[in-house]
Amino acid sequence: MRRLKKISIFFVLALVMVLNAALPVFAADGTIHFEDATGGVGQEFTVNATVSTAGEPIGDATIVFTYDPALLEFVSGTEASAEDGTVTMFASGDGAATSLQYSVTFRGLAEGTSQLTVIQYITWYYTGEALFATFNSPTITVSADGGGGGAVVGDGVQVELQGGMYTIHNNFADAMVPAGFSRVVRSVQGQEQNGMAQDASGNVFFYLVTGVNDPVLAMYNEGAGTFSAAEFIPFSDDFYIIILDQGQGVPLPSHFQQTTIDVNGTIFPAWQNTDATDFFLVYALSSSGNEGFYLYDSVEKTYQRFDVTMVQVAEEEEEAESSGELADRVVALINDHIMVFLIAVFALILLLLIIIIVLSAKLNRRNNELEDVYDDHYDNRGGYDDDEYEDDDTYDDDEYDDDDDEYDGDEYGDEYEDDDEYDDEYDDDEEGEHRKEDFNLDFIDL
Repeated sequence: MRRLKKISIFFVLALVMVLNAALPVFAADGTIHFEDATGGVGQEFTVNATVSTAGEPIGDATIVFTYDPALLEFVSGTEASAEDGTVTMFASGDGAATSLQYSVTFRGLAEGTSQLTVIQYITWYYTGEALFATFNSPTITVSADGGGGGAVVGDGVQVELQGGMYTIHNNFADAMVPAGFSRVVRSVQGQEQNGMAQDASGNVFFYLVTGVNDPVLAMYNEGAGTFSAAEFIPFSDDFYIIILDQGQGVPLPSHFQQTTIDVNGTIFPAWQNTDATDFFLVYALSSSGNEGFYLYDSVEKTYQRFDVTMVQVAEEEEEAESSGELADRVVALINDHIMVFLIAVFALILLLLIIIIVLSAKLNRRNNELEDVYDDHYDNRGGYDDDEYEDDDTYDDDEYDDDDDEYDGDEYGDEYEDDDEYDDEYDDDEEGEHRKEDFNLDFIDL
């Protein structure tokens, strides 16, 4: 039995040696090396790769690797094409070079870290022999601020925003289109530009860039052809608000005073609550397409929809209640001091009566004085002295008796023959008497 066991072990070892001799041994004479890369959301950055030999001229080389399409978007590459998260690169040697260089440009879609994984390669020496190579899996990091990666370059027209010049960023990634928005094309300064529109409201937004800064969001007024600052504030996957550079001129409660507020580096108009200075009103567009004011808590960093109309109505009701309370207090005061109130009213009435009596006496005295002045004035103008004519001897009746015949009624009768003429003269005299009477006016000495 022990002998049979030794024989079995011998045959196994012999078989292993035979198989070892029959199998060819391949040495890894080349390397495929990818460099790590870092970029930002919305930014383009490049991943470099090198295929090299140990010193022999290199021939053709095809490399196939995968990437995470949730984090990265393929833009371009050296003889490269991409489909469904897989990139295929090709390069060819010239008979002298011992290495081949590759480069692939990606755009960051979302923050995160992933690796590029080589799933297939076909490499040859320039002589036509197969080149076996080792390879690595590079790490690609996408951050919010770019982390030193390449800056986003605007490729659209230049526009003005808050006093500065910006360039429209047309080639923004699909990941930069929030839920509830759709890509649109609008004419800006006569050129077609890529933007996005909110499905709920139809408002159009563009990404703008300046210098090496990250893209900023701006709302486009198609009628006026102007841009206003906007800032996207997400709360969940399907709910958000967009703070807008608007709201000026809208009536607000009196305890809110206009100021400005910095939201992620962009300045927006705001209205601070003077009674609670940690709270501000900002104007925003909600995910449902409604525009209005939101109350921002600068301590808790939260937003709450603010109904201006309800607050104004509450203030009016409070004022009305205050007026009603004042009236109630007055009535209660009168009821508590009814006797004092009645005495005060009686004293007031008595005072008014005294004033009326005094004024009436002064009025009567003034009228009498004016009548005396008028009578004296009339007597001096139209009066005569009775003593001047008291002497009857001055006028001899006989002196004028003889002359009666000279005044024949016939001679002068015609002068006043017309009764109407005489009546008119009499009426004029009577009118004069009336004017005399009307001259006696009443005046009040104030």
